[in-house]
Amino acid sequence: MSILTVLIYITEPCVEPNESTLAELKQKAVSVAQIAQKLTALKNGCPTDALTELFTVWDHFPIHHFRSNNKPIIAIGHKTETQLVTRKLLHPNYLKRALYYQELLKKGHVQSQRALAKHVGISQPKIHLILQMLKLDEEIKDFILKLDDSDPGLNFLTVYRLQPLFRVESKEKQRRKFWKMIEGQYPGQVPAMRGAYYQDLDS
Repeated sequence: MSILTVLIYITEPCVEPNESTLAELKQKAVSVAQIAQKLTALKNGCPTDALTELFTVWDHFPIHHFRSNNKPIIAIGHKTETQLVTRKLLHPNYLKRALYYQELLKKGHVQSQRALAKHVGISQPKIHLILQMLKLDEEIKDFILKLDDSDPGLNFLTVYRLQPLFRVESKEKQRRKFWKMIEGQYPGQVPAMRGAYYQDLDS
């Protein structure tokens, strides 16, 4: 069974937020929810007749149908413009960049990895690769996130250098490979860095 997400944007610039319009909005939202229940049982997106019915129900509001992470989504209403923060899009810390990309995709600020890639100005495969950073072990992510933005180690910890770790299923092996990888960047500091992580967990 596939899951359909229905996003209802209630910020309508041409509608005054009075009791009448809010009641109408609520009634239409209920109608949309009823249609959505029918669509959730379908495996392959939304059929034309269902979308026609949806347009009839919500004839005064724009409707957008798209897919995000292979999940069908119907967005209803005028979406407020989101100011994408350029510094976060191109952050020197690839893990912080990945977390921002994930947030934009989950909240629907960008509709797909392809749209995000176009906005950032990099290829879609690279967007996908950066998002793979989120698969790293928690200990590794904690270390990377705590690095200062000016830390020269970030020049070493690129998504391409970390890419082999994404394919390591064992978290223990992943950690071992990572700490060995960065020994040269932080000579003699790795034991203390690892100890700080577990100390934080105990506190």
